[in-house]
Amino acid sequence: MTTAYRHTILYLLLALVLLQLAVTLLTYGFSLYDDEAFWHYIGRNWLRHGLVPYSGGADNKSPLIFLIFGISDLLFGVNYWFPRVLGTGVEALGMWYLYRIAVLMAGRRAGILAVSMYGLALLWRSTEGRFVSLTETYEVTCMILAVYYFLLGRGNRDYLISGSLAGLGFAFRLTGIAGMAAIGLFSFQRGWKAVLYFTGGLVLCLVILAGAATLAGIHLSDCWQFAIADNFGGGSFQNRDYPESVTKGFFHSEMILFYPPVLAYFLMKKKIDILFIWLVAGCLCIWRIGYFSNAHLKDILPPLALTAALSIDRMMDTLRLPFKQGLAVIWICWFPKDTEPIFCVDNVLHPVIATPQSYCAAPWSPLDNYSRKKLGLWIKANTGIHDKVYIANYASAILVYTERLCPSIYFSTNEGDRAKKIFYRQMDADKPDLLAVPLNNDYETNVSKEQRDYIRDLTSSWYREDTCMYGYTIYRIQKKRS
Repeated sequence: MTTAYRHTILYLLLALVLLQLAVTLLTYGFSLYDDEAFWHYIGRNWLRHGLVPYSGGADNKSPLIFLIFGISDLLFGVNYWFPRVLGTGVEALGMWYLYRIAVLMAGRRAGILAVSMYGLALLWRSTEGRFVSLTETYEVTCMILAVYYFLLGRGNRDYLISGSLAGLGFAFRLTGIAGMAAIGLFSFQRGWKAVLYFTGGLVLCLVILAGAATLAGIHLSDCWQFAIADNFGGGSFQNRDYPESVTKGFFHSEMILFYPPVLAYFLMKKKIDILFIWLVAGCLCIWRIGYFSNAHLKDILPPLALTAALSIDRMMDTLRLPFKQGLAVIWICWFPKDTEPIFCVDNVLHPVIATPQSYCAAPWSPLDNYSRKKLGLWIKANTGIHDKVYIANYASAILVYTERLCPSIYFSTNEGDRAKKIFYRQMDADKPDLLAVPLNNDYETNVSKEQRDYIRDLTSSWYREDTCMYGYTIYRIQKKRS
């Protein structure tokens, strides 16, 4: 029976990896989407032009994610598939160690159930299964490994490894503090050595990363400002549709499948354990961010899947229900219902041909991701390698394909007062050679009036209108820079 379970988990992992590759590679126009494009842009500037993070582009993310996308650019140029394939591999590692956690707690059957629910939930549209390259992928996997080594607890070495992995997860994304809190709190039950070695591993990892960042030329003050402080300041993005997003994310989605078995687990357990703290702390992190993005739900999937699996395994054993049939029901219920990969394949086989100028006539059609990529490639072909380019309206998915630099580390002035000052100062000092302004209504919705007025004054004083491509008016500079 043990051999059968071992084969089952390997087959399940293979199936889940293939499903993840299908979902992530056959979606979103076969190109980088906004966040991926921004990280690729910063990583490319870092490894190709020597512009270390926060000097050649600013985002409130860790330098680690910029490094991954920079390596992707060095190996394969501007591409969308390598970060997603790598992310799929990292997720597979997390699934394997989630299985091992469940085995430690309740046995192989619980492990198979946990991997099934966790792996399928990662594919849902409600958890942004398309975007496996996000920072959550690396953070969550590191926390799964950290929890595993803590629970394994064969000696001080395991606690040290656990702390180091928790530190690495936190370095990828601040919400890793949820897993850190769960392990840190329960380390006191293991004695002072567990606390000491876990904390030591955590501190050691962060010190090594800080040292590596310093050697790479990244100022730690910039790391603090951009990767940490910007997540809590007035410039951090907050969701205006707070109640609607909470309801949609937690209740009007597949997430409700977890709630009955999870509730049953805590009723049966009747005490607080590490999974309870991990889950509650993760929910608090999501609430603190305030955006309620689908991707943020990835943080609570591991404790949800583990508690649900342990609960269902116990109920199946008590009621003497056949395991294979129960597993089949889990797969049917948790299987993703997203049809986008199917339509993407159809679009490849039967492409809709749209000319670049077809987007330039009213009513303004929204620009799909593939067309944004085509615009970026057009700009690349019609500018010099040293030309600076500015794309209005948060268009990192266009800029990255131009392979040109933006004069400012910020793409928008909506990020707060500090960002506004930096943006205007840098744009005034180093005006772009080409400036692209969108015609569609999203420009007025997403970009502040202050910035729109600034861009309009800039184009009227310094630029001549060149053409319209893919719904963007293209301006070229006509005066020498001051």
